[in-house]
Amino acid sequence: MSAQIICQDLRLWDAYRRANLPGEREAMVALGEDISAKALEEDAEPELREIAVEHEGEAGVSADAMIPWCTENTEAANDSSPW
Repeated sequence: MSAQIICQDLRLWDAYRRANLPGEREAMVALGEDISAKALEEDAEPELREIAVEHEGEAGVSADAMIPWCTENTEAANDSSPW
């Protein structure tokens, strides 16, 4: 799985988290689980995979831990992204 795709999903996950809207919590949790699953795939970026393995079963913690890597190594597709 492409790091760019994982990081784009992660930016959306972070937007849900920052919005902190009760109605979006379910979507945020599902997206966090999807991000972790993508990062665990064999063809995922090794650093992201390592983070996902380290925090397996804790999708929110895993997603949060991936943000610094994505910030340093990918560019946002949307100019309004905070990172």
